[in-house]
Amino acid sequence: MKVYKIIDLENSADTALKAIGIAAQFYSELLEQENCLDFSGIQTEMLKMIESFPQVLKELQTRIAYLMIDEYQDTNAIQETILLKLAEKHNRICVVGDDDQSLYRFRGATVRNILSFKKNFPEGECMSVRLETNYRSHPGIIGFYSEWMTHIPGEWKGEDGREYRYFKNIKAHDKEFPGYQPVVRVSSRDNEDAYHQEVYDFLTAQM
Repeated sequence: MKVYKIIDLENSADTALKAIGIAAQFYSELLEQENCLDFSGIQTEMLKMIESFPQVLKELQTRIAYLMIDEYQDTNAIQETILLKLAEKHNRICVVGDDDQSLYRFRGATVRNILSFKKNFPEGECMSVRLETNYRSHPGIIGFYSEWMTHIPGEWKGEDGREYRYFKNIKAHDKEFPGYQPVVRVSSRDNEDAYHQEVYDFLTAQM
């Protein structure tokens, strides 16, 4: 995966990317002046540290025998690199996540991390466990989700044929659920004000 630096953005022929590059450079300089780190900076500095100082990485690997990461579908490339380096000594790492809940691409996350996780290890060393029983949601919600996903044919593969989603057969937990209508559709073909009124009427009707 190619890593683009601020200078690449600043030199871009695309006006929007160039503006982003200039803003990013200004922001970077401001952080340095104020001796501050933001969340992205903490991750970047952590990666630099364990790559530049092997003894620090070795000490961390000695202290951390097990790693378990939840919501793995929302991790970014730097986070995965750090985690895999920390896990190298003991090779005891477990990740939990759902590619259908990958929501943070705008913040640098990539669903590719969870889809390709097994490829980070030799064949047979990484086991997948499918958790396909939903203990929380109403069966109507699960049924709507499953049906909706079937109406997006061809959307889960890239031009190179790579999958962007694992197939799932989600089932509701075998217990009693309230008899209310779990899924509703609120929409208006008229105008935005009518839509807002319809949403308001729906919410107040449920109170």
